Amino acid sequence: MKKLIYTFSFLLFTAVMQAQLPAGWFNSDIGAPGTPGSTIYDGGTGTFTLTGTGLNFWDVDDAQFAYVRIDGDFEFTARLLTLESIDGLGGAAKAGIDARNSLDTDAPSFLMAWEDWGGLAITSREGPGVTPEWTGSNFPGADAIPWYLRVVRVGDDFTGYESQDSVTWNETGVKTMSSMLPTIYVGLAISPNSDNVATATFDGVHITGNILLSDKETPNLNHGLRCFPNPTSGELFYNAGSLNAQQVMISDLSGNVISRYTQERAENRLDVSNLAPGMYLLQLVSEKGMAVQKFVKY
Repeated sequence: MKKLIYTFSFLLFTAVMQAQLPAGWFNSDIGAPGTPGSTIYDGGTGTFTLTGTGLNFWDVDDAQFAYVRIDGDFEFTARLLTLESIDGLGGAAKAGIDARNSLDTDAPSFLMAWEDWGGLAITSREGPGVTPEWTGSNFPGADAIPWYLRVVRVGDDFTGYESQDSVTWNETGVKTMSSMLPTIYVGLAISPNSDNVATATFDGVHITGNILLSDKETPNLNHGLRCFPNPTSGELFYNAGSLNAQQVMISDLSGNVISRYTQERAENRLDVSNLAPGMYLLQLVSEKGMAVQKFVKY
């Protein structure tokens, strides 16, 4: 009987870890898709699976969007593994990296995407009522993915890149987006250009930039977690306050889990001496949700 209980507990924990998005990540439908979309994250493989419906990115957007909020300049890279649509290839389904002012359907936005007829392109919109622009640069064919995508922001300039091997990068286009705010939403998006469901999987997500760790839904949980000394060179202590910690994790700024700990320890002390110098996220999973704090290893 114990074996069955332990097996069930493990499967339940695995399901929770797959459903839980990385620290600082959220997901939402943009526009009014016919069927609500979803995003699932597999912490074991670093894979995001987005499912959604919607009528494309153009005058207005209809999509499933998994995102972080970034303040200032950034570099966001991801590999598109698969794109599947009930409508089949050639239906103008898009999957890629979307940078936008807000979750409004007509917000200023810059999308670097794979289009299912076999091309890589940028779709950008300066704001409501402004005619979008489309720029394509590489058309390797509908069966060419997996493919790497990248969006880089420097001031008001947004540049899209694509690569087959993540070694040689090709610039798809650059757009000066004077309407973009300092803090924007950046993430993975899918729109099948129909009311039918499409699914895309991404991995290799890497973000360089100042990620804000809370959205409007979860600002108070983060205040319940403290870590010290910060910066640290070897040991990191944490205080969870009233939160009932179920698991503690350390991840990089892209949300990739580096270390995972259960709460079978006598004291709240972590050895981080093996980490390379840089900024990391301390994540605490509790019954109320996930609390996160940044720390620096030097």
